[in-house]
Amino acid sequence: QASGLGVAEARHPNIPWHLRGVAPAMPAPRACVLLASAAMLADAVTRISLQRRGQLTRAAKRAAGAGVVAVDYDYYEDTFTGEIELGTPGQNIIVKFDTEKAYSWIPTRAALGSATSHAWYAPEQSSTHQTINRGFNEIDAQGIYARDVLKIGSLRVEAFEFGAVANITDISSVYADRKWDGVFGLAFSGDSVAILQMLVDQKQIDEPVFAFYLDREGRRSELSLGGPAPDRQQGDFHFFDLSFEHQSFWGVDLDAVWVGYSKCFLGAKLVWANPWVSFVVGPQVEVNFFAEAWGTAPDSDGWFPIPCDKDGPPLVFRIHGRDFELTKADLLITRDSECYLGIDSGANDYWTLGQVFHRKFYTLFDAGRKRLGFALASHPGDNMV
Repeated sequence: QASGLGVAEARHPNIPWHLRGVAPAMPAPRACVLLASAAMLADAVTRISLQRRGQLTRAAKRAAGAGVVAVDYDYYEDTFTGEIELGTPGQNIIVKFDTEKAYSWIPTRAALGSATSHAWYAPEQSSTHQTINRGFNEIDAQGIYARDVLKIGSLRVEAFEFGAVANITDISSVYADRKWDGVFGLAFSGDSVAILQMLVDQKQIDEPVFAFYLDREGRRSELSLGGPAPDRQQGDFHFFDLSFEHQSFWGVDLDAVWVGYSKCFLGAKLVWANPWVSFVVGPQVEVNFFAEAWGTAPDSDGWFPIPCDKDGPPLVFRIHGRDFELTKADLLITRDSECYLGIDSGANDYWTLGQVFHRKFYTLFDAGRKRLGFALASHPGDNMV
């Protein structure tokens, strides 16, 4: 059972790790966990395919069909992107799906300057464009609010509200080289996620939810709007209410982080689900202790190298009494024939569950009930039980 011992060890890095022996039995969950069957959540789902950069040709995109948005992968922010249409007739724009931002913005021609490789929104070419007399002023872009018809996959939204921006922060040093044109926000604004609520209000989806699936190779990944895809999960979802203070960024309260069920940290009290981040990211002290258990430390590039045949303890997140375990098979990252742990450290006092976690656990983001759901992901070749 978790105790103050983990805190003491975190404060004294010279205490050796003792990771051998039989893992102790896990205590009963401290809170009830709501289960939902796949059949209950199967209706009214639109799938948006996710692909890494360069793996999907334009011909494949055209063949994807209604209800599917083929996407690319941006190197700089490990961001999955997809194509939407704005206006009448539709103007094709590549957006990044962002669970950190509650707003959406699309560049106009005035914002791009010499960054002409990007697509832009031309309001004068759309018969359904509406200008809103309100300024759009966010840290990454500035302009005015506008409304227009949005099409994403087979879904259509009337009067979609977004920032039609005339200025993009760091356009020359960062934006010019990125593979996306605008931002599609999936974070909370007040009590709801705006685009999901619009889709519900206009009867395009039944529930204000989306689900993220990432396969092991990143080749058949997808974002589903309106519910999860039952064939992407094994067993039931386990749901956890969002933390009241951190609802905006899809955060849930965290009991502890275990290293092989033998040592635990009790410092971080929040875990944030963010499938757009590559690794599992945690407070520096806790990440370094986990790395020490594997006999590694960050190299000059911040990666944690390990021998490819080395074994070590799992990393276990205990959320409301339920454990989510990442083993070597889940954590191992290969890069130029070298092996690394898929972990990283940050200055924050919480953990971020990135793609390393989401490859193993299919994740449902439920804005209506303000909760996250995790189910074991189903991959081709898995034995279903």
